Amino acid sequence: MEGSTKHSLSAERNLLQRNRIKKLMEKGLQNALVTVVAPPGYGKTHEMANFFGNAGVRLSWMRATKLDNLPGHFWDNHIASLARECTQAVKPLRALGFPNTLANMDAWLRIVASDIYKDSRLSVHVVDNFDEIKNDEVRMLFDFLAETGVENFCLVLISRQKTDIDLKALRSGGGVFRVTGEQLKFTEDEIGSFFKQCGLYLPNSQFSKIYRETEGWPLLVYLLSRQLQKNKCSYEESMGKSMEMVHSMFESEFFSKYDASTKEALIKLSFLSSFSANLISKIVDDADVSGFMETLAANQFVTYDSNLKGYVFQSMYCDFLQERHTPGLSGELRHVYSMAADCALEKGCQLHAVEYYSRSHRYNEMLSVMVDYIGGRMAVDKMQADYFFRKLEELPPRIKNVNYLAGYIESCLYIQMMQPEKAFGILEGMERELLGKPGKKERAMLGEVYERIAGIRMMQRKECFMGYFKKAYELIPKGSAYKKKSMLRYKNYSIFSVQDYTPGAVERMEKEIYDGFEYMNAVEGGVSAGFQYLFSAEAAYQKYELKRAQGMASKAFFEAKTAGAHDIACNALLILATVALKQGKYLEMTDIVHSIEKYVDSTGIPELIAVKEYVFNWRELSLCPAAQMPKWVNALDSGFVSMTPLVIGRGELHYAIYLLVKKQYSTMVAYLEQVKPLYTTKGWGESLSANIMSAIGYMKLRDEERAVDVFKETYDLTYHNKIMTPFIEFAGLTRTLIEHVRKLDKYEFDWEWLDDIYRKASTFGKRLSFMMKEHARQNNIAPEREIQLTEREVEVLRCLAQGLTREEIAEEHHIAISTVKSVITNIYNKLGAVNRVDAVRTALDFGILDA
Repeated sequence: MEGSTKHSLSAERNLLQRNRIKKLMEKGLQNALVTVVAPPGYGKTHEMANFFGNAGVRLSWMRATKLDNLPGHFWDNHIASLARECTQAVKPLRALGFPNTLANMDAWLRIVASDIYKDSRLSVHVVDNFDEIKNDEVRMLFDFLAETGVENFCLVLISRQKTDIDLKALRSGGGVFRVTGEQLKFTEDEIGSFFKQCGLYLPNSQFSKIYRETEGWPLLVYLLSRQLQKNKCSYEESMGKSMEMVHSMFESEFFSKYDASTKEALIKLSFLSSFSANLISKIVDDADVSGFMETLAANQFVTYDSNLKGYVFQSMYCDFLQERHTPGLSGELRHVYSMAADCALEKGCQLHAVEYYSRSHRYNEMLSVMVDYIGGRMAVDKMQADYFFRKLEELPPRIKNVNYLAGYIESCLYIQMMQPEKAFGILEGMERELLGKPGKKERAMLGEVYERIAGIRMMQRKECFMGYFKKAYELIPKGSAYKKKSMLRYKNYSIFSVQDYTPGAVERMEKEIYDGFEYMNAVEGGVSAGFQYLFSAEAAYQKYELKRAQGMASKAFFEAKTAGAHDIACNALLILATVALKQGKYLEMTDIVHSIEKYVDSTGIPELIAVKEYVFNWRELSLCPAAQMPKWVNALDSGFVSMTPLVIGRGELHYAIYLLVKKQYSTMVAYLEQVKPLYTTKGWGESLSANIMSAIGYMKLRDEERAVDVFKETYDLTYHNKIMTPFIEFAGLTRTLIEHVRKLDKYEFDWEWLDDIYRKASTFGKRLSFMMKEHARQNNIAPEREIQLTEREVEVLRCLAQGLTREEIAEEHHIAISTVKSVITNIYNKLGAVNRVDAVRTALDFGILDA
């Protein structure tokens, strides 16, 4: 994105256009990563803005703040920085959400890379104030981006502290260009040129003295020129390089000339990370607003940041202003925080609002925003949860004792972190206290407590949870005040989960749901319409009762669609698609998959895009050979980074299935060991599939004893309730595993039941083979015909596979480097690749290159 952000010390304000810096950066842009590291006052931001303003590149510029340590806030800021130049990438990036697994990072990278390769210009992404970002999960994105080696792209990180840039790419030392404070300093000749540009004609001998005394520090050179222009000091005066001198110049040049009310307003605003024109109008008297805005426009150390939609102070000037804060301003500063919070809330910036309400001691409002933020989401990420926990810890006891939202929010956060017992303990304490208070407000809060307890007991799949929904309904018949009606309750997560493995457990859970469903749906504001039928459909499917699963899924779909419970409707369609797959009905399955895609698109709900992508990936993983696996699973690793355990669902098993198809058994087993505890806490569901894949993996790795142990563990979890599908869906692999178990004869099994699974797995295997052939025929899957590369492109691709640099390729084929770059970009576009490794791997998979 081109610099819509105005940067302080801009060129038209008499700062020297330095050809030396221009040449330095031109050299730097030949690398994948440029770091610009220097203390405050070295003109880092100005020099980069000055250079890129005339560089003819595609530029996106992001100014980081402390709140960017919250992944959600960072993601909004990142997307805003891309909005002008990368318009086609904005929508899919917003739908993707913060990439919290390496699979999603890969998806993010492909979206960005695809946009980059559509333009011949160099794409540059600048992150200013990179040292503000401390969050490891956010930094992981930059690690991923810096190491990937996207063609025709450069990442520029501007930081005040060298220690704050610690990326793998820097540690490896490859493809990195460093710009230091020493390089940004003014030389003696540049000082002379700069002073002459400012109309200051001094004896040449004096420039050496000025250079020695300022040590070429850009800020000091600039401030000295201002002093000399106004005859407020002579060049003979000793400058020194102390902060006291800098602050003294700030005082004389950019503060003392203001009237008392302007000074006070500047000091107050310096305590905000950014401030909008709307906030300024609330702080400054109406009669003085236009004058104050002119003051900001004239101040060299105030910047308007279009991404933040507000003004920010240069860091050293901000420190200077904050030092002028007096105890008498503390009360008024709290008032500023209060107004800033209100403005942030008006703009929908809830996290900013939480922060400023906290600082203004408006704790009740802070709690209201927090509960509203949590209530509008299925889950918050770990960083947001930790942030909210800290805010709750900061609450004064008097607030905790009278505002029940504090305990309610804390319980919600513990649920997000899959610590239900802690949440239950808090809610039980609230229940005891609220039972003795007959007030209307207290009774409504008690209803909310019962709704949460019901949710916990339901999560744990304990019976009688519907009794709590009924209690909640009696107190809040119109539904929870803290659950958004538009909230997606289940997204693409499996709802079938039972902690009890004794005979009849599934039927008991099913009866519990039906008996109290009307209370549950009413209390949750209708977001659970069709839930009871969907549970029945998933339960029937797990038992391989395909016809019953089909009927119940159809009921769930129509009821959910009518009530606008779109995630439940999509999940019901998915059950219908999986049933069609098991029945070998390719055309029916394909039609249902297309129906899901159309349904999601018709709702216009970004969060549902994840469901559509899941369905697409499920189909491809089920029916495609390894060479045509979905691109996102080509990530070298996968893991859960910033997600809370609550949101771990069936989609995360895609990576394990990919590894199984690719026969990477040791990696698959290690990965499943990592995720197993997350699934175990949620009952059966995906843990069964994970167990069976582990058993298959151990068998392939010749760890026979471990394979049988895991198989027996899965058998014990499923046999008494006749859960069969997790075994059957692995077809031939399950048959081999059962044959293997028979040979060892280590445990007692119901062999008649296993024989039934064996037969059904055999039948499904035959159907699956037919479906895969039909899928290839219907989609004309023929790698050698799908991707057509020119002879030149194949030659260059071979060179890339051999590890040749662009320069070496140009020399070997007697062509210009610019031509090589263009050819590589075309190759990446045709292959849908991100970098050379990805391109070579894809070319090998599609038979374009020979191994």
